[in-house]
Amino acid sequence: MQGLEANDAAARYIAERFGLGGRPERMVPVGGGEMGRVYRLDAAGAAWAVKELFRRTDEDRVARQVAFQDAAARCGIRAPANLSTVDGRHLCSLPAELGGATVRLCSWIDGHPVQTADPGLSEWVGSAIGRIHGLSYPADGADHDPWYDACPTPKRWEELIAAGDAGGADWVSAIRSRLGSLLSLADLVTPAEPTAMICWHLDLQPDNVTRERASDEYVLLDWDDSGPEMPDRVLAMALWDWHVHGDEIDIKGIQGTLAAYRRAGGHAELTGIESFTAIVASYLNYVFVQAERTLHAQLSLNRRRRAAAELQSSLANPPDPARLMSVLNVARAQI
Repeated sequence: MQGLEANDAAARYIAERFGLGGRPERMVPVGGGEMGRVYRLDAAGAAWAVKELFRRTDEDRVARQVAFQDAAARCGIRAPANLSTVDGRHLCSLPAELGGATVRLCSWIDGHPVQTADPGLSEWVGSAIGRIHGLSYPADGADHDPWYDACPTPKRWEELIAAGDAGGADWVSAIRSRLGSLLSLADLVTPAEPTAMICWHLDLQPDNVTRERASDEYVLLDWDDSGPEMPDRVLAMALWDWHVHGDEIDIKGIQGTLAAYRRAGGHAELTGIESFTAIVASYLNYVFVQAERTLHAQLSLNRRRRAAAELQSSLANPPDPARLMSVLNVARAQI
């Protein structure tokens, strides 16, 4: 599979499948990440976001995500609208001659990036989480992603290092020297409790929030990873992603987010270091996967270089227990 190419033929195919009408004017790449790539498609007098998906999914999973997003929208969470194809599907697979990619289509949000220090943003984050938690939206039928509560075993780390050695990878000494610390972090990871799960966005971090220019309102993007998680772990993820910047912990930001969370009906409390399981597990999995990707000859050179850069950055900034405990203590003092 080649992937989506931003050419006239692909743009016409997508516009026809989603019933946009008229001849599309242009389709250009505008961004992307681990899970896919985003293109802006101008057609029928409007702009649309085409999302090329890198990970396999299916209509049932996407339908659950859309239903959850719609429920969040009804309690005041702004998000892009999801469009269906002319035959009522959310997923569209392009033919092989157009790259064979699987895409979704959403409304385009004309916004600008947020900064974590923006006035009122900490409170918006807390309010958004509180309102969604207040829904207690059931996670029925969705599998919990082990990315958030399982991590590589010591044997897999040793195998990775051996593969890196054989491939002459630059990162081998860095991971080998940190292996003890990585395994100690893994000891903090505990299994999620299935009966405590609710549905959640799972990627509420600054890159996925934009401030719409026309309304000046915050909009939450990228709902594709939505799925089950425990409320306390969701709250811990948000406090870490929004208010920990290197060695600096934004205490006032944490306090503002928690206060807004409570006012909006949020009910979760951080129970201990185990509340940070999702942060720690996803960090360890991310480091492991980025190292693996640098060794995959079938990936493009750009993707391997990006993986190497992400690996280096991640190894330099682990979620160490001391900072996790600092965030926990601030949160407990707020109760």
